[in-house]
Amino acid sequence: AYFKAVTVAQHANENLRRGDRLGARRVRRVTQAIVDHVIREPTSLLALSTIKDYDMYLISHSTNVAILSAMLGLRLGLAKSGLGELTLAAFLHDIGKTALPDELVTKPGALTDDEWLDMRRHPQLGALAILEQQHLTPSMMRALRVAYEHHVNYDLGGYPHLPGLTRTSLFSRIIMVADRYDAMTTSRPYRRHNFTPFEAIGYLAARAGTAVDPVVLRYFVEMMGIYPVGTLLRLTNGEVGVVQAPPGEGSASNRPVIRLLSDNTEIDLNAVDDTGVFIYDILEVANPGNIGQVAAVSPERLVVSDTEGDEIA
Repeated sequence: AYFKAVTVAQHANENLRRGDRLGARRVRRVTQAIVDHVIREPTSLLALSTIKDYDMYLISHSTNVAILSAMLGLRLGLAKSGLGELTLAAFLHDIGKTALPDELVTKPGALTDDEWLDMRRHPQLGALAILEQQHLTPSMMRALRVAYEHHVNYDLGGYPHLPGLTRTSLFSRIIMVADRYDAMTTSRPYRRHNFTPFEAIGYLAARAGTAVDPVVLRYFVEMMGIYPVGTLLRLTNGEVGVVQAPPGEGSASNRPVIRLLSDNTEIDLNAVDDTGVFIYDILEVANPGNIGQVAAVSPERLVVSDTEGDEIA
């Protein structure tokens, strides 16, 4: 489902850049395949959603946000039909960027103030792109609203400014969390600070009730765990591993499943010995910048300046 979705996203983006139709039928089929997969195996696509293709950012980002949104919608109790509409909207949320110059979207350096103003037009451009499609079904109209709203904060800050709006849609609030998380954990040339998954969770948690819906975020953190997939952990025995899966649903602990970097062994940190004591303990979150000499990430690293996350388009 993941790689099929990436292919469909690539075709959709190419079609729109040429001025052709989106290919909505194919998009609906692949987003429904994501939903079916998430319902059948809720966490099986999570590791794949950590794939970050820097040269095809828009393509992998739309797919990753669709997966995270489908998983979050399932956690929130959406019915299958609602999950299909949510995943479709997530897949198309950044479609407005196809109307921007490619050299702007892929610029390998900091954006100027004028370029940021252009980049911030993509919600309106996305809504227009969906309006231009044939057969605007109710699900496509919900996707249009998400494309327009996904950078509007929970407290109605952000952009675009929408006077008279009292609340963004639930789909927009779900997709905003997934969008920000995936964007923050993907290296972008214009951003001064690239977030680890652990830092991204901390950043979002610090903005619950202002930038993001606190209830949606609580379910997201429960879904991802406090050590999200992709986080590097150093154990008390000196081993370093990367998180492969969050704790099982209903688990009383925050201990994920990791894969050791030394020998590729998979370890469930919930494992206990004959006396009921955990076999492995987490010493610290590791800094991926130098795996050879793993440095601790202190709690202070979770306090990111207010301006760092503003550079998320």
